[in-house]
Amino acid sequence: MGALVSFERVFEILDLRPAIAEKPDARPLGTEASVEFDNVWFAYPHGQEVSLASLESVTVPEHHAGGRC
Repeated sequence: MGALVSFERVFEILDLRPAIAEKPDARPLGTEASVEFDNVWFAYPHGQEVSLASLESVTVPEHHAGGRC
């Protein structure tokens, strides 16, 4: 039974809307576009700083007609 509950939880997480979304009037980049990054760094937060509850507080579940995607 525990595996079934975990499986359902996976779908709940997958249904969360991303915290960052494109602008409604966003235009696709042309084939000539390029981006250069300089002095950029990235790090994952420590486990103590992030939890599923903290992620859920900044996202909204998506609701789809007819159930899950």
